[in-house]
Amino acid sequence: MALSYQPYFGKQINVLVVVNTDGVTGNPGAYFGNYVRMIDDQRDDSGQFGSELTVACHPGDTLIFRVCGVKPDVNINLIQFIHTGGQMVLSNLSYNPQIEAWQGTVSKTGDETYHWKIRINNKNYEWDPFIHATNPPPSFAR
Repeated sequence: MALSYQPYFGKQINVLVVVNTDGVTGNPGAYFGNYVRMIDDQRDDSGQFGSELTVACHPGDTLIFRVCGVKPDVNINLIQFIHTGGQMVLSNLSYNPQIEAWQGTVSKTGDETYHWKIRINNKNYEWDPFIHATNPPPSFAR
């Protein structure tokens, strides 16, 4: 019996970045990562709701990043996303104004460090998290 090849066109994986803006703005010079948590909408991920993220994904998947403050009345925006090291897991990373979010295509599994510039109430802050993109376990539904 011959195996047939079925192309994989990827799926959308949403990543929410939640920032404790009072913690950031009230503690000048403190590490930004102490006041931020990331979570995605995938099941079976182990690195959930930390300042770094492990995401189960396949090459071809699209990661979409949205940022919000714990307090809804705070103006917060992710204004720049720069690759700084690692294996360049994400490609074609850019801001999509139609969905008001940053998005990139997973090009391979591995680790990537990046640098974010986040604006909170018209003041810029910087942070350098990483993404660890792993192959999902066999039970992980596409």
